[in-house]
Parts: sequence; C-alpha cells; structure tokens
Amino acid sequence: MGKKVLLPFAAFLALVIVTLYHSSSSTISPSDLIGMKEAYGVAVQGKVEETFSENGQTYFYISDGRSKIRAVYSGQINYGEIIALGDWKEGIFYVREVLKKCHTEYGG
Repeated sequence: MGKKVLLPFAAFLALVIVTLYHSSSSTISPSDLIGMKEAYGVAVQGKVEETFSENGQTYFYISDGRSKIRAVYSGQINYGEIIALGDWKEGIFYVREVLKKCHTEYGG
C-alpha cells in the first residue's frame, strides 16, 4: 500500500515545485512572452521603443534586446526601462499599470 501512495505524492510534489518556481519569478522578458499564446496578469520588463499616442492611448514596443512586443496603454509612456503589468492576447500586450524602473530601486 505504500507504493500506491508514493506515486500520487511524488506527482503532487512535482506540481508544487513547478507552481512555486513560476510564481517566484517576478517579471518575464518580451522574448519569453512571445512564446506564449496568452498570459494574464503578468509583469514584463524591458525598454520602451517607438511610442505613438492617439486619443489617450499610447502604442509602443517593449524590447529586451533580442525581441520586442507590441503594447498599448491608456496613458502616457516615457522612453526608458519599465516594468509593465498586463495581459498578453493576440500578439499585443495590454498594459494596465506601468512601473518606471529606477536604478536605485531595482539595482540596475
């Protein structure tokens, strides 16, 4: 009976480890996000490029030096390093909140 309990316990333990690993990484890169079909409530870190504003919306790219993703935000975006919180759907990152990356706060 011990072997019947061991296999489900090992599977459960593996699931816990994978879940903890994914929840512990605070931000992802645009290169990582491109590989996903959809992602909700994620934080993406990168450099703002090619901004364009129209009707209160700002359209821009977030780059990690290897890849860049299209993003849209209801507000103004400044060039520089950011952490953006939002949802990835249909090849566009819909930003809900932008955190300006500060070299003293993030050590970069």
